[in-house]
Parts: sequence; structure tokens; C-alpha cells
Amino acid sequence: MRGHRERYWLHAICVMPDHVHLVFTLYEEFSLPRMMQQVKSVAAHHIGHRVWQREYFDRIMRSDEDVRRKCEYICQNPVRAGLVSSVDDYRWIWRSWIEGDVRGAPLRAEQDRE
Repeated sequence: MRGHRERYWLHAICVMPDHVHLVFTLYEEFSLPRMMQQVKSVAAHHIGHRVWQREYFDRIMRSDEDVRRKCEYICQNPVRAGLVSSVDDYRWIWRSWIEGDVRGAPLRAEQDRE
């Protein structure tokens, strides 16, 4: 979430036990490889060791695709995997239209610090 509103607009993130889904709109002046390197670097620093594989899989959405519907689909992964019965019960999820406030700040991250 560190680059949210600076390098990209984060729509949703879903952290699964063995992979991560990010849906974001990358700002023009930033490249995808550079942004992914930064995401991996920040995460590894917070975790305390390298956990990422070298590759990542990206998909550019067509202009007629519904971003919100794609976000809701990836956010259902914990339910489909049997980790929780409801998306709202999963701690490792962030959606700009629910957990973000009107300015786009991550409310859940603020709550975790309290």
C-alpha cells in the first residue's frame, strides 16, 4: 500500500497464504517492473527476509472490463479457498471502496496501529 496515490491507485489487494493479488492503475511515469520491484522490496523488508519468486504474472485489463467486478472476484479467493466464510472476515484484504476513506487512505492499516 506504500505507493498508493503516489505511484499508482490501488483498487484492491488480497494476500493469500501463497500468493498476492493486486489490482491497481499505474500512473504514467512509473513502469510495472519498477513498481513490482518496489512492492517486493518493501514487503521483504517488513517481513524480514526475501519471500518473493523472481516472476510475477500481470494482466492488463481491457477498457471495457469492470475494475470493481474484477476486484470483487479476487477478493472472493479466501472464501473459495475455505479460509473464511465471508470476505469481510478475512484480515488480509483491502478494497478502496470499503477499507479506504474518502481520501483513499487505508483505514484498516490505521486501526492495526492502535
